[in-house]
Amino acid sequence: MTAIPATVDPPPRVNNAHVIHSLMHFLRIMRFRKGIVFACITVSMLLGALYYATATRLYESSAGILVMQTGSDISSTRITPEGARQGLMPTYERILQSSEVLEEAACKLPREYRIDLHNIPQAKWAQAIRKNLNVKTDRNTNVINVVYRSHSPEAAAAVVQSIVDSYLLFMQKTNDGAAMEILRVLNQEKAAAEQKLYEKQQQVLQARQQILDLGSGKENGPIHPVVKQALAFNDTLIEIRGRREALLASLGAIRATVRNGGDLSQHMLALEGEIGRELLMASLGISSQDATSRIKLEQQLLEDQAQLDTYRNVYGENHPKVRTILNRMQVTRHYMESHKDRIQAQLAKMQTEQLGPMLIKIVEQRLAEIIRHENGILASFNQARDEAIEIIGSTRQLEILEADEQYLRRECEGLLDKVAQIGLTQDQGNIRTAVTDPPKIIPSHVWPKLPLVGLFSLVIGIAASIGVVSVLDALDDRFRSPEEMQEQLNLPVLAIVRKLHMEAESGMEALQMYVAPDAPESEAFRTLRTAIALRSQDVGRIVVSSTEPGDGKTTILSNLAIANVRAGKRVLLIDADMRRPGLTKLLNLRGQPGLTQVLQGNSPMNELVEHYVLPSGVERL
Repeated sequence: MTAIPATVDPPPRVNNAHVIHSLMHFLRIMRFRKGIVFACITVSMLLGALYYATATRLYESSAGILVMQTGSDISSTRITPEGARQGLMPTYERILQSSEVLEEAACKLPREYRIDLHNIPQAKWAQAIRKNLNVKTDRNTNVINVVYRSHSPEAAAAVVQSIVDSYLLFMQKTNDGAAMEILRVLNQEKAAAEQKLYEKQQQVLQARQQILDLGSGKENGPIHPVVKQALAFNDTLIEIRGRREALLASLGAIRATVRNGGDLSQHMLALEGEIGRELLMASLGISSQDATSRIKLEQQLLEDQAQLDTYRNVYGENHPKVRTILNRMQVTRHYMESHKDRIQAQLAKMQTEQLGPMLIKIVEQRLAEIIRHENGILASFNQARDEAIEIIGSTRQLEILEADEQYLRRECEGLLDKVAQIGLTQDQGNIRTAVTDPPKIIPSHVWPKLPLVGLFSLVIGIAASIGVVSVLDALDDRFRSPEEMQEQLNLPVLAIVRKLHMEAESGMEALQMYVAPDAPESEAFRTLRTAIALRSQDVGRIVVSSTEPGDGKTTILSNLAIANVRAGKRVLLIDADMRRPGLTKLLNLRGQPGLTQVLQGNSPMNELVEHYVLPSGVERL
């Protein structure tokens, strides 16, 4: 069919309407090429099915780890660790994915479960495990979910179990790091003290053999005052040396903890007995009266509450005495809460900025004092011992050796007690980790998932069909509908002429309006005539054009001419095509003089026209 556009001014564009029209136009194109769309979707779904059938199955296993921090109230007189905080959970997640934990887990993993590590160097095992590992904390909880994907369900569960075990071991080492450092130092001191004790026992045995003394009955005899003084100095020296060794061990452990960035809270607990709670709290800016004041305020609150209950029953809720007690209780609670916040803020700041250097400075000062005291006592002891040796001779020297032996024995016992105390402190660490959900072997695979693969295949198929249709539409210059032609040309359609089936190829019998003026095919020419006649502007010229030869320009003009004749008008058809006179051929007027003779003639135009006008066989044409 042939459409006849007319040149008119385009209506103003509306962006939203243009978008909607473009979308509807593209949907019509998709509908027109529904075969291509169906083929693209079918191919994509078949490829998705092939992928689902041949893809490597991935299996998943997970475990839940509960992480807690324990400790007493920060406002009490004892220095204890802070409670658990939600903000620390990302740190524990990073630890779970750290190279140290993953390398330890990979090394402990049995060989038959290392299927994901084949052909991977051992140095890159942690990186390979991290790619398939997902660690995430449940919202508003302290539970960390550890999820691992593998090509085997048994391997997935084994890897998760190995990671959990390595993480628990790492947390235990970290939490017990300071205690282990103190234990190492104390064990070294204990071994040295035991060696000295053994040597001293040998000296005592040799001295007894020399004076033939087995140590029986000597203790009840009279003792010289100089010997008593030496023994007293020796006892004091034993006590001071024990304190010095403990402080040395604590100082070494604190320095190691500061270097490693560990928790200093348990060192503060260990130093309370040596330095003194009052001195340590004063150094931290916390008065021992704070606890007493807090107890008094809590007792006052209890008394006020009891009195308030009594007044409410007697006077009612709005009595002035009831209001006074309520205000006093509110002020007391506000003071206790603000006091607790101040102490927490002070200790948090000192924990991050000042606590390590301050503890080292306190221990060094205390150690220097004890060393000075020890040197003074040692000098006095050496002087008294020399005098005692000169006075009592070899017998009293034996007693001194025995006293030294007792000192070394007590020193060893003291070190053993400290080792036992450190072990108890280690068991009461403030970090607690527990497995809430152990890993399980899940036989069903988590990838590929049939719904997801089907959805992805469908989306890819639709996207591919859109792309193919867009390319074909860009290469196709045909109009598939009047609306599409009107939209792309931005011109209105005046009439649509159907495909004409004429039996004659030339003459008036080849014109639809002449042969069958009342047929449906002829209505298009009358519509075109009416559209031209009803234009708001005067139409002086009509141009009928087409993109290619043989599109029907001559047929349109000739039938439009007959339509105007039937409307009562006189029509003059002039074939102005000098090269290919189609109108002349259509009306069987070849060889007749026409426009060429008019243009070449020298007579007046009205005479020439009148002479060369030929009748068509239709009245007024």
